[in-house]
Amino acid sequence: MTNWITKINGSDVQNTTDAHFILNQQAAESAEGVGFSVINYAPYQLRDAADEDVEIRVTTLLSGVQPDDLVIVQWPMWQADARFEKIFIEKIRLIPRVKIAALLWEVMPWLMTDDLSDGMHPEMTKLRDFDLLLVANRKLAEQLRDSGGITSPILAMGLTDFKCQGSLNAKADFKKLVVIDSSYDEEQLSYHGQLPFTAMADGGFGVVPAARSQYEAYTNSLELSKYLSMGLPVVIRSNMAQAELVRVHNLGIVLDDLNAIDAVLADMTMMDYQEKLPAVGSWSEAVRSGYFVKRACLESIRILKLGEVDCLAEI
Repeated sequence: MTNWITKINGSDVQNTTDAHFILNQQAAESAEGVGFSVINYAPYQLRDAADEDVEIRVTTLLSGVQPDDLVIVQWPMWQADARFEKIFIEKIRLIPRVKIAALLWEVMPWLMTDDLSDGMHPEMTKLRDFDLLLVANRKLAEQLRDSGGITSPILAMGLTDFKCQGSLNAKADFKKLVVIDSSYDEEQLSYHGQLPFTAMADGGFGVVPAARSQYEAYTNSLELSKYLSMGLPVVIRSNMAQAELVRVHNLGIVLDDLNAIDAVLADMTMMDYQEKLPAVGSWSEAVRSGYFVKRACLESIRILKLGEVDCLAEI
């Protein structure tokens, strides 16, 4: 029995600047670290291809998958032609006793419309075809269960991994606020396997951007993971999906209004700040090492192959 995970291979530009491609490739690398094999594919140009040509391409990609295997499909698959995803899942289903999990990076209909009550969109129907969903966090898992009509097991990952290189600097200036965006400017950060950090924050708090839509408040903040990877405590709004995790594990400051941060910092001492660093350091190591994807992969085996479902799955 082989355990598989999909991996998209784009252009050099996509692989180094597109967040979806970067996270997809890092996840595949983490899965390999716990014994998974990789199904490599590319963003194919198939709009003018006949159905038979798409089927041949998919059949070739899946040639190594055998009965009783497990396949984690990183979803969506970022194809211009929707037939590819449909045929990909259909072909896997033809292989006896294969279990399929989705590592869900985006809920596409909710991303596009910001209507989290829409459970009838065709894209939601695709999600119901999986035996297990690996999703960002508990808040999103509950919404998928309540509004998305998902009845299969759902595992909440908690955090998004952000694998990077570089030593964590000592944190000195604790009242500084660090703001980075999701543009992946390599003058700020670099990626695992490429350049080392060119600038590593030496103190302060990383400011997690407020959600720009209802949907964003249900997703994992990549900025949060980037700050933790640098060993920085964070400032996060209370309506964000990961606010409770930050509060419970003392990873930073949770505020109803980010404009209140100046008053909070004015009352903070260096000792208050230093008390947060050991907890942040542990979570930093987890995020940097790909722990959350590795755990999700191993839990997929436990749930789908061993048939053990408990409180770790939102069912």
